[in-house]
Order: sequence, then structure tokens, then C-alpha cells
Amino acid sequence: MSSIVFAGGQTFSFGEATYENGGFFGPMKLAYLQILAVFEGQAKVGSDEGDFEVNAGEAALILNRTPISFLYPRDQRTRVAWCETAPSAISSLVMKSWRSGPDIVPLDNRIHQLMLLGVELGSSSRSGVNEVRNAIGQALCSSFVLGVQDKENLGSLPDVVQRAKAFIDTNFKKQITVADVADAAIVSRQHLTLLFVRHMGLTPARYIWHVRASQGAAMLMNSGTPIARIAYECGYQDPFHFSRHIRKAFGQTPRELRTGKGFRISSIDAEEMENTTF
Repeated sequence: MSSIVFAGGQTFSFGEATYENGGFFGPMKLAYLQILAVFEGQAKVGSDEGDFEVNAGEAALILNRTPISFLYPRDQRTRVAWCETAPSAISSLVMKSWRSGPDIVPLDNRIHQLMLLGVELGSSSRSGVNEVRNAIGQALCSSFVLGVQDKENLGSLPDVVQRAKAFIDTNFKKQITVADVADAAIVSRQHLTLLFVRHMGLTPARYIWHVRASQGAAMLMNSGTPIARIAYECGYQDPFHFSRHIRKAFGQTPRELRTGKGFRISSIDAEEMENTTF
């Protein structure tokens, strides 16, 4: 987990959005730090440094060093809120590298209520409002750190699962098998599957395909790479298998996902965003 130090003097802003039938937001190209709270639905966050999901009832601390995008799955209602610091505030944070991914914690009552208070203040620039908003931002960051500590006290993933995940995340483009993953994790296939299901909620095989599909979707939405090439680069044996899997995972064909068919593009902070070119 990340080691976080929040210094005083930062400027915070809050926002919220509801996507009734999915949506796509980004890419955000400026460096920023954000706490994202998902009240309903799911957020799929994609960047060059890795992809991950934030589900309903969770909050995530996101530090982007490369352009980052947010995909809200179609055919479900998603409601999110966020707290951001100004780009200049990044220098006041001490964080380890993203090798183990972003911090995600349960959306407890502390984080939930502070986020709503910040959103309620709106975007007024009056000095008194700024002081209150910044105080809420600081309190929200401290509450997030407390959430990280609470999560760590519940125990981290076993070493076997961490080794297996790291192997899959690094080698998903190759034709790896569960046996290969078990060998890398130095454990039998049966024991690996047992631990993976217990701690990750899915089998190693399903996690491999989850990583491949997530990477494929990110490449579809954030690059002009031909679909067939994306399929092979993400570990699929042919474009047809890739197309079937993407449709099963996201409810759309690769071409529909690329063109954003049926998705609502957010206009929040449009002056700092550039619409994705497909």
C-alpha cells in the first residue's frame, strides 16, 4: 500500500456525476491527485501505468503520471464523486511507485459524508468557502489514510497470490496457462486456485482473461491500433475470440467500444480535457 503524507496549504476541488447508461470521461492529461468515490455502479480506470476497477461502495486514491481515462459500463447506472488537488500539490505528497497498483478502500461513512459535504459547497471561489473546502479536503485525505490502515490491519494478500498476480500482469500477452502461473508462484495448481478464489473472488484463469480484456478495452479507446493487432498484443489467438470476449465483458463489440456508441461524453472541466480521438 502507499505511504502518504498530506501537507498543508493544498487547494481542493470537488465534483460529482451520474451516468444513467454508461459513459466515458477523459483522457485527463494533467498530473493530479484524486480520491474517487463510487456510490453506484462501477468505474473502470485506464492508463499506461495500469488498469483497475473501482466498484460501488469503494473509494480509490489515484495519482496519474500519464493520461488517464474513466469508463463507466453501459446498461447500468453509475454515480461517482471526487476530490482533487491542484497539480502543484503533487510535490507535497510522498508515495511509493505504482508497482502494486492504486489504493482502494471501502467507502465508509467518514469518507462518504466528507465527500458529500465537499460537493455541497460547489465551486465558489469566496475565501471563506475555500477555507472550509480545503479543510474538508484535508479531513477526507486523512480519512482515506485511516481507511488504508484499517484495510492493512485486515491482512494483505498472501505471498502466493501476489506472486501469481505479478506474473499474470507481466505475462498476460503470452500464451500462459494456469500451470505456468502456479510454477511462478511456487505452488500447486489446486492450491493456487483455492487461494485465488478465496482472496480475489475469481480463478487464476478468469483473472488472466480479465487482464487481457481490460488491456484490450483500454487500447481500443485510447489508440488507433488496428483491432486485429490489439487482439494479438493482448494474448488472444485470433480477432474473433477477442471480439466475443470484449462483447461479453463490456456489452459492446470492439468497434462499438472504440467509437463510443451509446456512451455519454462528460463535459466536466472541459477546459482541461481533450476528447478522445478514436
